[in-house]
Amino acid sequence: MPILDYDRAAAEWHARERARLVAQGTTPPFADGQIAGIAHVNELTLVTFNDADFRPFQGLRVVSWR
Repeated sequence: MPILDYDRAAAEWHARERARLVAQGTTPPFADGQIAGIAHVNELTLVTFNDADFRPFQGLRVVSWR
């Protein structure tokens, strides 16, 4: 199974999204932003049981595993 890095592109996307969400009054958990950033920059769909935690991130494809 490949392991994807939290690289500069993921960190920059995460920073932009975190700033946008904080400005709206929402502060997502840091780790959720890192996961979202990795998925987004690698053009992946994030599959999770906690889809509500990832819905606020713009441009992120999320599928609920329920």
